[in-house]
Amino acid sequence: MTAATSHYWSGVTTTFWRRVLGGVGGGIAGGMVFGMLMAMMGMLPTIASMVGSDSALVGFGIHMMISIAIGLGLTVPFGGVLTGYGRGVLIVLAYGALWWDLGPLLLMPLMMSMPPFGSTRTASRRSWGI
Repeated sequence: MTAATSHYWSGVTTTFWRRVLGGVGGGIAGGMVFGMLMAMMGMLPTIASMVGSDSALVGFGIHMMISIAIGLGLTVPFGGVLTGYGRGVLIVLAYGALWWDLGPLLLMPLMMSMPPFGSTRTASRRSWGI
């Protein structure tokens, strides 16, 4: 490996690990905030029921793992477009809005053998207050 090639790969590795660190940090930050809201609403035992438990602590742990995975799902593949604070905030807000509907309204009900989007067609709209 030449010096130029070695420098290139070290830059790629550094960039990759910075994206991983950003995704983990963002997932933890977002997960903590949303986790507190879920705890106040009594939703953590529902999350725990996905693995056969009714413990709020287990539910919080599962919620945090999902939050970190969602954070990594943004920063690792798409970190190159998060180039500035303004653009980054807009992209993160759009990504969060997407997961607001995907997670609790589609994926979680399907994992729990329930109909997606609740019992009505307007569940997604109600989640947005429309």
